[in-house]
This record gives sequence, structure tokens and C-alpha cells, in this order.
Amino acid sequence: DECLRHDNPNPTLTVNPLSRLIFWWLNPLFKKGYKGWLDESDMYNVCPADSSKTVGETMQAAWNKELVKKNHGKPASLLRGIVRAFGVEFMLIGLFALLEELVKLVQPVLLVELLDYFSPDSTVSRTEAWLYATGVVLCSVILAIAHHPYFFGCARIGMRIRVGLCSLMYRKCLRLSNQSLHESSVGQIVNLMSNDVSRFDQ
Repeated sequence: DECLRHDNPNPTLTVNPLSRLIFWWLNPLFKKGYKGWLDESDMYNVCPADSSKTVGETMQAAWNKELVKKNHGKPASLLRGIVRAFGVEFMLIGLFALLEELVKLVQPVLLVELLDYFSPDSTVSRTEAWLYATGVVLCSVILAIAHHPYFFGCARIGMRIRVGLCSLMYRKCLRLSNQSLHESSVGQIVNLMSNDVSRFDQ
């Protein structure tokens, strides 16, 4: 509906990497929400990379490659198609998870060394204790910074997978013959889109 459309560019397209990492680009929206009610016109536009057209074409291209394999006698795999379409991005997001897990391993070690400083027979110097304390604090900061981009990235990829699969099903429905349409009920298609595909978003 033309009357409901608005132009509010998404700030993630122009912000610097630090702002993207710590979600500083959301502050103007939070300030506006603090001062009054938000409405639809305050919401940012969807990023071009997240649009149904872009995601659908990416998923369709990956699935077409699987269909080529099927024509050569190999089974087509939806999982391989999803990995082909979004695997690289998921691995990049996984670096945040790897960093988070490594920090979770290091932080307890530093904390043990720091607590050892307070034991009566400790051999840990004051300088070392300060270094251990600084390390514990830095680990907490890194955990806070790494966790949220990872969580946001996973949710975003899940959304893209859902949109991509819905686009595949929609394009498939447009190509079905009348006989195939009679064999597949509307309820089955709606169930696939609303229940099965939506699990990628959870």
C-alpha cells in the first residue's frame, strides 16, 4: 500500500564497524522511543541484503546447483543448498562464538591466579595480581561484546534461511501444473511455511 510506505534508510549500511559491533547505531531509535511513542515510520528500512528478492535469488541459485547434481545422478540436498547460500556468512559469525568460548576458558584461569594472590603463602606479586585482575575485566568486556553480534548474526541468518525457503516454495507453486495443485492442498503449503520453515527463525 503506497500510503504505508516510508523511506527511513537503515543505518547499518553506512555506520563504521565499531558502531555496528556495539550496536551504537540503535541509539537514535532508543532516544526517540524514550521521548515518545514509536510508529511504523520510525522503523528502519530492510537492508537490501535481507530483502526477499535478494535472499530468494541467492537461495534459488544455490538450489539450482543442487538440481544440476540431480540431473547427473546425484541426490539433491536442501541442507547443502542452505550451506552453499549462507555457509560462509555463518562461519564468519561463528568466529564470535569461538572467541567467546576461548575467553570463557581463559577467564577462570585468570580468576584462580588472582585469588591465589590473597592466600597467605602466595608467590604472586602485586603487579601480577593487577594484571590478572585486568585480564578478568577484559574477558568480561570481550564476552559482552562478542556474544550479542553472534546472537544477532545467528538470528539474521535464520531469518534469511526462512525467507529463502519460503521464496523457493512460492516459486515452486507458480510452476506447478493444475493437476499438481489439486494434489497439494493449501493447508499443506501454509503448514510448511508457518510451522516447518519458521523453525529456522527460532
